Amino acid sequence: MSPSIYDTTWVSSMVSKDGTWLFPSAFQYILDHQGPSGGWESPPFSPLDAILNTTSSLLALKFHATDMDLDLSETIRRAEVFLVSQLNNWDVSSTDYVGFEVTVPAFLVALSEHGVEFSFPRQSLSMNLHHDLRTGNLALTLTRGASRTY
Repeated sequence: MSPSIYDTTWVSSMVSKDGTWLFPSAFQYILDHQGPSGGWESPPFSPLDAILNTTSSLLALKFHATDMDLDLSETIRRAEVFLVSQLNNWDVSSTDYVGFEVTVPAFLVALSEHGVEFSFPRQSLSMNLHHDLRTGNLALTLTRGASRTY
């Protein structure tokens, strides 16, 4: 089984009850696999996968930046530049990735809590989908054409 950046970011952010990082090698893996573009892209390249991998990695970087004796500023800056480019080019309305309407906004909210803000052309659509899903106002069309609100 090959390692997944997305999953590795979660493992790298786990701490023990006393606050020590449980898997520092997972964080090192994230550092070692940042691409030349500044993001964490995995073949076959999917813009949404790159967004999810990079937002989760950036969040892990922000977690670790406060607790480690590492200067992560350039790594963080490169990730932010990459995300700006990806988010600006992302066509939210044509995305058919299951769960994106939950994960992308959740990462963006978590990053904003760590001082990282993004603004992109279709951000309101992404955040509205997230809001509608959470409040039960999302109407889905089922395979037989019937519409239901969840």
